[in-house]
Amino acid sequence: MLSTIEKALFLKTVKLFESMTPEQLKILTNISEEMTYRTGEELFQEGDPADFLYVIVDGQIDIVKNHGDPEEVRLAVLGEKQSFGEMALFGSEGRSASAFASADSTFLAMRKEHLLLLIQENPAISTAIVFQLANIIRDNNRQQSMGESSAAGEAGEGAELRQFFRYSFPGIVDIPALSDDPGVGIVPDQPDRRPSRLRADRFG
Repeated sequence: MLSTIEKALFLKTVKLFESMTPEQLKILTNISEEMTYRTGEELFQEGDPADFLYVIVDGQIDIVKNHGDPEEVRLAVLGEKQSFGEMALFGSEGRSASAFASADSTFLAMRKEHLLLLIQENPAISTAIVFQLANIIRDNNRQQSMGESSAAGEAGEGAELRQFFRYSFPGIVDIPALSDDPGVGIVPDQPDRRPSRLRADRFG
């Protein structure tokens, strides 16, 4: 079991919270619950209510879309110090994918209602979280864009490049990302003239 100080020190190493002050981290530790899951256990299913944000202390998590269907896809494998479920906290939709422990895992989990109340009472924490989420999303989109550009190149000249996501935080911030329309993709140093309003949840 982690102490309050150990929780704060750990959260400081997590990208989502690395810009926070010691005082802000101390507040976050008060709403952080330590949880453990055994290999093969399910954290949540696609469509479940989005009730927790998770940070992995140790272990490994598989994020799966369409679990149990022929079209099942493993979206990501997450490990130590990675967070997931952040986007669902800013909307009313259920989880966009399922999550399973692929190894014995320990988490710090923050319940949605506690985190949102904390954000309302501490605007500085809200700002820190939103800006870090923006950085994470942009990094993910940049990596996706590079990967798809490489795949398009391998497919040959004239292959269609499609980019899929745009993230939006209702009432907080709308982060330019990528659209499923090849003509709407963000071009470096140019505005997105036809902004998409597609909502997406970063891994649940």
